[in-house]
Amino acid sequence: MEANILISIFFVAACLSLTGSVLCTGRSNEKLSLIPEIVLCFLGVISYGALVSGVLSLIHIPVNILSVGIVYLLTSSIFWFFLFQKKKWQSYQIGWFDLAVIVIIIIGTCMIAYRFYGKEMNLNYWTSDAAVHMLNANEVVLTQKVSSMYFAPLYNALVMEIFLPAFSGTMIYKGFMIADCSMIMLEMAILYVIIRPYFKKKAHMVIGMVLVGLYFAGYPLHSFIYTFNYWGVGVLTIGYLLAVSARLFSDTISKRQATLELMLGSYAVITCYMMFAPFAYIAVLLCLIYYVKNQGRRIFSWSNVLWALKIFLIPCLAGIYFCYIQFFMSQKLGVGTALNEQGAIYRELYVDFIWFVPFVLYFLIHSLRRKKINAELIFLCLFAAVEAAMFVLTWKGKISSYYYYKMYYPLWLLVFVVAARGIFLLLEEAKDFLIACISLYVGIFLLAATGMEDKIVASPAVLQLENKSSKIFGLYATNLNYIHTDWSQFEMNEHYPALAAYVTEHLGGEKKPIPMIVDGSHYTFCYWYMAFTGQKCQPYYGWVNDIDETKKLISEKKMDYVVLLYHNSYYIDNQDYWEGFDTVYQNGAGVIKRVND
Repeated sequence: MEANILISIFFVAACLSLTGSVLCTGRSNEKLSLIPEIVLCFLGVISYGALVSGVLSLIHIPVNILSVGIVYLLTSSIFWFFLFQKKKWQSYQIGWFDLAVIVIIIIGTCMIAYRFYGKEMNLNYWTSDAAVHMLNANEVVLTQKVSSMYFAPLYNALVMEIFLPAFSGTMIYKGFMIADCSMIMLEMAILYVIIRPYFKKKAHMVIGMVLVGLYFAGYPLHSFIYTFNYWGVGVLTIGYLLAVSARLFSDTISKRQATLELMLGSYAVITCYMMFAPFAYIAVLLCLIYYVKNQGRRIFSWSNVLWALKIFLIPCLAGIYFCYIQFFMSQKLGVGTALNEQGAIYRELYVDFIWFVPFVLYFLIHSLRRKKINAELIFLCLFAAVEAAMFVLTWKGKISSYYYYKMYYPLWLLVFVVAARGIFLLLEEAKDFLIACISLYVGIFLLAATGMEDKIVASPAVLQLENKSSKIFGLYATNLNYIHTDWSQFEMNEHYPALAAYVTEHLGGEKKPIPMIVDGSHYTFCYWYMAFTGQKCQPYYGWVNDIDETKKLISEKKMDYVVLLYHNSYYIDNQDYWEGFDTVYQNGAGVIKRVND
């Protein structure tokens, strides 16, 4: 899609109009807190955008900020029409603490972005995952359609299109960075939104803010550092489902409102990361069953079946088409095969969760003894049971530890939610015990943070053989090490994007692919090249094909141009061969060769 500032403004206005109309619609008879509801409404709007985009792709209408913006505007017009006709407006209250939290979250996100990217928003990711995610997003921009697990790529693509007037060409990655950072803000906000209804006094507010900081400093920050974009967004969608389910339990929102939001949230989960979807669906279904039971109605009835179908039918159909057909069948993969894949991931079995287990168990035991079950416990117990089953399967070699540890990301959010409720309960019923626990945690933290235990270990008194306290903060310590790392060393030299820019600007009309051919040592540059240009290099990967196979592809005229990097073995070891072709463009990083007329 061509950059057009008017279309960008139109989309933003349409998005704000739809969010505003949903906010103003009578969601509850109660006066709600404005800031948390804005977050939930925005999540609902982008989930609706994912549903709209899926439908547009199916009927072959281009997916972009113009088409999605038109649907947003038409939908908001319907909402506004009925609002002014019925004059039933939702009332809100704005708490000073809510505003303070949002300001802190925004400032925190800006500080993180500045720490990793610098004020110039430099391209200095240290893993190749960012390139893959931007490639997926740019594919949506270039093809104007969505496929497979597209929720996160679609969101990134729409944000990138918004900023196309400012960041075009190879600078489009800055729009991707903005999208990534905006999701970080939502990931921080979702925990606050879930636990916000349980704030009854100022102490709860302070504890809640501390928990938000501790939550984000763990797995969400690690996900951001490793650029596991879609995992974080997947956890966010689970948090959205939990927040809506909890509001249904407390009768904060109407059943009709909850039905719509649960359907949109379910659609978002399965089109974001299908692995999370079945468990999230079962958790929501259990919440619905318990809700019906509490209402004193029969669980198995046609009305309840219809209610479940309204929530799950469209998301399940989307899962069959976009996930099973477009992902598994197109790649000829089985679920068992996919779950055996290994990958890079943070691996720590239990230490990072130890701090919060006492509060979780206290709230669990307290609730079970009083026969009070809530959405938070249902979600946590379901995901914990799934993780226990996955532990057994991993132990027996049926699935990889990579997929086992992926489930720790949603579990981290759910543990924090239930731990928060346990802490609030202890504050009311056993304040002295809570103070004792916090004092212990603070003492161990100071022992690690001040380096005192290192001094004890290093002393000739032989009081301690190794540092134990720092290991208890494994995930936080790992993230802190990355923060202290000089990220400028990962910055990509400007010559590399220039190669991609030349291909896009001067060779964009070529019908044949223009691959970057490198060996495995430079695969990250190849991924970024594909992300910038939209070129498909997969059949020509140097770490898949040897030089003879590449020469054969060239002789068969599968390509007319190739991009080579000077410091890669594919160029160095075969320089005489490459010198036999005309040079179209070159700079300090590499060269573009015409290999066929």
